[in-house]
Amino acid sequence: MNAARADGHMSGRSSRQAFAIGVAAAVVMAAVLAVVRYTTGTPSLPELFGEAIIGLLPPPVFSALIDALQRAAKPLLYAGVGAGMLLVGGLLGQGFAFGAPTWGRAVRLAAVLWAVFGLVLLPLMGGGLFGGVGLRTGVVALAIQQALAFGSFTAALVLLLRATDSTQAAPVLSQRRRAAVMTLTSGLALVALGGAAWRALLGSSSPSAAGVSTLAPAAPLDAGRAAGSTAQDRMDASQAAPSPVAASASPVAGPARGLPPLDAPPV
Repeated sequence: MNAARADGHMSGRSSRQAFAIGVAAAVVMAAVLAVVRYTTGTPSLPELFGEAIIGLLPPPVFSALIDALQRAAKPLLYAGVGAGMLLVGGLLGQGFAFGAPTWGRAVRLAAVLWAVFGLVLLPLMGGGLFGGVGLRTGVVALAIQQALAFGSFTAALVLLLRATDSTQAAPVLSQRRRAAVMTLTSGLALVALGGAAWRALLGSSSPSAAGVSTLAPAAPLDAGRAAGSTAQDRMDASQAAPSPVAASASPVAGPARGLPPLDAPPV
């Protein structure tokens, strides 16, 4: 087995197969994030990461992108973040496959990812701890959500690697595959129930109201300023009229972050 691993094969699978398993585990993580997002209204990791990327863009570049892409800007941003998530998941799957798929290794990898993204990467990108700067959502809720995300990713890695180990007998593999399907589906159902309970007990905002950023109402542009306004000014003006739900919430101190919603008027 060690010789097989040395020449690029891990437990009867190739490096390409290990990459595909990592991508599949990232898809499981995305499903968990989507369930948590739409049951609790807590902004998901791809949204937070996308917001952090926006904050790093120079204002002229950001304005030019908004002018060029219009309503496609937000979908393209999240599509790019999602593609990056799948790529990183595949690479992590390749690395994880070079060792035994044990639960101890899974817990350690999940803890490292949680710390790197929430305590190092997002703060360095200006999003604060776990990307919570300027959001109504508390840091604790974001930390729990990201722990669930990375935990589901590493758990899926273990289950999928064990279920595709061709060195095992066919009956063992069949049993492991059934166990993987049952564990992943029941785990997703438990996350959904937990998210619904969280929302019922704590009165979390609805997903539509708990967007990634909460902007304080801005004053309308006067006629003179509107004539020479930049793309950023025009985007802010399109966001100046808050929705009835957002208007009832208290403004949050902090930088104005985020792209206009998908149904925003054209810039």
